Amino acid sequence: DGYTNGEGDFTGKLKSQQVIEENGQLDLVNTYENDVFSDKDGNDTPVLKYALTYDLGDKNIRDDFRNNPLNKQWQELLASTQSSASAPVCTPNGTGSQSALAAAKSKIVGVQV
Repeated sequence: DGYTNGEGDFTGKLKSQQVIEENGQLDLVNTYENDVFSDKDGNDTPVLKYALTYDLGDKNIRDDFRNNPLNKQWQELLASTQSSASAPVCTPNGTGSQSALAAAKSKIVGVQV
């Protein structure tokens, strides 16, 4: 019961999974039982973070990632939360009164939080 990573190391069971907003973009964060991944400092960790969206203007991102429908939808939602007509207090990383992710979620369900 569990999974292996790309190097064949046993990760154990998936303990949690969440979507987070970081630097105005979305990441999928999976937490497993075992420390078989490396963090940005090279330390062992049970957490695997995977980018779901990318800045449309980032030339270091492959076109297929930048032009992915999910990425384009997120960028449109992010832009709409920053317009004065929808939610002027929403900013990436939650530097306004709510994060862009929270604003996008409220826009999706049609409720202003």
